[in-house]
Amino acid sequence: DVKPFFSDKTKEIFSQPNMYLSDLWIFSFLWKNYWDKLEDWKVIENFVFLELLKNFPDYEIKFYKKKNWTEIDFILENWKWEIIPIEVKSNNSFAVPKIFYWFWEKYWSKIKFFIKTTKTKIWNEEILNKKIVFLPNFLCGFNKISN
Repeated sequence: DVKPFFSDKTKEIFSQPNMYLSDLWIFSFLWKNYWDKLEDWKVIENFVFLELLKNFPDYEIKFYKKKNWTEIDFILENWKWEIIPIEVKSNNSFAVPKIFYWFWEKYWSKIKFFIKTTKTKIWNEEILNKKIVFLPNFLCGFNKISN
């Protein structure tokens, strides 16, 4: 279970955990045999979750969702209450997700930096005085990005 990250129950969803499978082989089997309508991005998101779980043991993995259903796929939070918002994508766009700007307004002092995954491209820049790292999904567990 991945629990929600929230501070304002009137504007943010706080009760519904997200579920991920810990074995991608089982996920793949179910997807091919039963869930024909399941999109590839669900497999990618599950893979990213497993990589984060494996490579960021000092962080709790959460997700963020507003009442209007806009969301950030993962929020890594450490014991110092520093957070890393992660948006998982399967394209190569360097566009900054709009939800990052809204999230920054609420939590700017806690944000260590932002991550947006891509299909194959790597890039980094700065938004709102915070670093944003664009990196391929297969590198999302590379724990040197947290330094």
